[in-house]
Amino acid sequence: NGGKVVTGGALEVTTTSTLVGDVTIGGDGVATIGRPSHSSGAASATVIVGQTGVSNGNGGDVVLKTGAKHGGGTSGSIKLQGDDGTNLVSVSNAGDVNILSNTGTMTVTNDFTVNADVILGDAKATDTLVINAISTLMGATNIQNTFKVKSQNGVSDTFTVASETGNTVISGYLDVGGGIQTTATAKTTA
Repeated sequence: NGGKVVTGGALEVTTTSTLVGDVTIGGDGVATIGRPSHSSGAASATVIVGQTGVSNGNGGDVVLKTGAKHGGGTSGSIKLQGDDGTNLVSVSNAGDVNILSNTGTMTVTNDFTVNADVILGDAKATDTLVINAISTLMGATNIQNTFKVKSQNGVSDTFTVASETGNTVISGYLDVGGGIQTTATAKTTA
């Protein structure tokens, strides 16, 4: 009836409970919502369920919200951690998503759409993008480094265009169905 329950010890509820209002936990320190270790074997899942809609209504969202900054501070991030507390995935308040694991991979089993710029890798000499599927490039394609087509086993270069000069090396035959037009001095070799 609008009252307040205060306990100086632990509160144990042994049946299903319904909290109708908002719930605030913790104080200035870290606050943890957790479960005890399983008593005999493999642990069971912990599930957070959104609200179910009725009468053709939409289901409710499940929202994780970062902590707001104050003044010149920095807003919090949403982090997924491993069992040892290592950050695996971090989502900043600005929406930046960082996959922080040194060994983990991201697998997408359906279509993947990005409606903005994409930056892959931060080291041209070591980072690698491998595409094992048929690729279709619909827009203009700019390559700002030497372009190489390798053999199926990845050992030899069969077609190379140098980034600085445009010099092109072809290891096989060049079959041209139309004419060839040149606007610069031709380079001939014996």
